Amino acid sequence: SGLGVLNGAQGLSLVLRHVESYGLVSSPANSVGVLILGVDPAKERSATRIHNTLIRGQYLGTDQGRVGEIMIGDMLAKRLKAEVGEKIVLFSQAADGSMANALFRVKGIFRTGAEAMDLGTAYITLNRAQEFFVLGPRVTSFLLYVEDIDRADSIRSDLASRLPPGRFEALSWKELDPSLLQTTQLDDA
Repeated sequence: SGLGVLNGAQGLSLVLRHVESYGLVSSPANSVGVLILGVDPAKERSATRIHNTLIRGQYLGTDQGRVGEIMIGDMLAKRLKAEVGEKIVLFSQAADGSMANALFRVKGIFRTGAEAMDLGTAYITLNRAQEFFVLGPRVTSFLLYVEDIDRADSIRSDLASRLPPGRFEALSWKELDPSLLQTTQLDDA
């Protein structure tokens, strides 16, 4: 399996499992299309800075309640007229073709300064996302952190050659975000 290949890969410092899909978030005031990100809160916190962008409320927790936890950007919160502690609804299509919908309570509100994030992204826990999208233990992507950035391309090539063809696509950070590559090259110059 893909996870077995990743677990045996050399040069990785961290592997994050994500569920990423698009859906609709709705409140009594409005509905907005968003990217729904299902993340492992503890691992995400160790690898990204999203927890540092919270302006109200709290970061995602263990999410054991009947109503799921959700973190949204401040622009999305304004559009929805939703505050910390209030309930909103997520709608999407599940992996089995059924209509996915569930109630979530706003746990935290973040501000990154990037409109695409602050208006168009909602974070939920990985377990809740797998349940919501009827994925079982599956995920939609793995984010790999490498010990040496200069080895990223060779690690990507090695993984691409060992992953089952047709089921996985291995992309480097340069391929995922060419604008970041250009910025890095300009900064180096």
